Amino acid sequence: MAKPAGQSCISSASRFNRSGFRQLELLELLQAMSEAGHAQFIIATHSPILLSCPGARLCGFDRIPVRQVRFEETDHYRICREFLEDPARPAAAGRS
Repeated sequence: MAKPAGQSCISSASRFNRSGFRQLELLELLQAMSEAGHAQFIIATHSPILLSCPGARLCGFDRIPVRQVRFEETDHYRICREFLEDPARPAAAGRS
């Protein structure tokens, strides 16, 4: 089935999942295409890097009903922030 003109699909972004650098490359691409008004994206990710995309509308699926959340409210952001603030702290010690 042919795609309508002007639409495309990235069915697997697995090559971008290999490193933080690749995720930053994808983030730059997403920003450029969105700012130019050429595209909209629906992305399911656990990557705090991709979740940080400026202007992104983040939806949390961990509760019913699905709700819009801020980047700083995501578990992925919170866990990374806490780890980077104190990497020596054991994972089980007070992290929720």
